[in-house]
Amino acid sequence: MKTKELPRFPTIREEARFGNTLSEHELRLMLKRGELPGFYYGESQKYFKINHEQLVELLNERSNTKREAS
Repeated sequence: MKTKELPRFPTIREEARFGNTLSEHELRLMLKRGELPGFYYGESQKYFKINHEQLVELLNERSNTKREAS
């Protein structure tokens, strides 16, 4: 059985299902706060694609910062 590969610029739902980073709810909260790396697309600019590589880097930086603060 083939596993689905995560696209380089997944939607929030694809990232939550296949990206193994955060839940869909947490990703949407990050988008609302302006912290989610990516871009809007579509005619009305209402759809959002995540830059997966930058998201992983962001999460790694945050986890390293928390460890150093401890």
